[in-house]
Amino acid sequence: MGSYTSVVWDWNGTLLDDVELSLDIVNEILSEQGITALTANRYKEIFDIPASVCWKRAGVDLQKIPFEAVSLEFCARFEKRIHRAELFPGVRHVLHTIRHRRVAQFLLSSTEHNTLMRMLTAFQLQEAFDGIQGMANTLALGKLGGGRLLLDAYDLERRRTVFIGDTTHDAEVASALGVSCILLSTGHQSRGRLAEAHYPIVDSCEELLQALA
Repeated sequence: MGSYTSVVWDWNGTLLDDVELSLDIVNEILSEQGITALTANRYKEIFDIPASVCWKRAGVDLQKIPFEAVSLEFCARFEKRIHRAELFPGVRHVLHTIRHRRVAQFLLSSTEHNTLMRMLTAFQLQEAFDGIQGMANTLALGKLGGGRLLLDAYDLERRRTVFIGDTTHDAEVASALGVSCILLSTGHQSRGRLAEAHYPIVDSCEELLQALA
């Protein structure tokens, strides 16, 4: 698989097709606050990590409504409806193919770790990864600290590791960690936003396998 010996995956919007579910819940919460709903295009333009940035751009006054409360409410509703989301087409094939090539695979997510493990169990994916790193809370503050923990814990060779995600934050994390990066355009940010990161962009799992070859 080229020069890579390790692949680090993002979860939401990269392996898990949860964009529609996330948008539905965001719009529910906005409606309850009397704020105009987001279109799918607008959502993909304002989505960001830390998640507080996205909520502010959507019109939520975080001085009146603590971000912690908004985040907890979103996460509670999301986990209850996780059965409505599916893996992106080809995900299981890609994971199996990379495993067959004897390349180690890891998961790095801004989702709270125990919640992440419950999701992986629901999708029967917990055994697909050599290591899994979620976050200590539900605030989706960013993945850099978790990424450092993951790379150090498994002694990954940075120049032979690639991080695959769906946001400019994933690209920023990859750059800070000193690893390569490939971005998928099918997730939470538009292709235009992703292009700002100046990393390769692919539009499907099939293209991703070609990029990793």
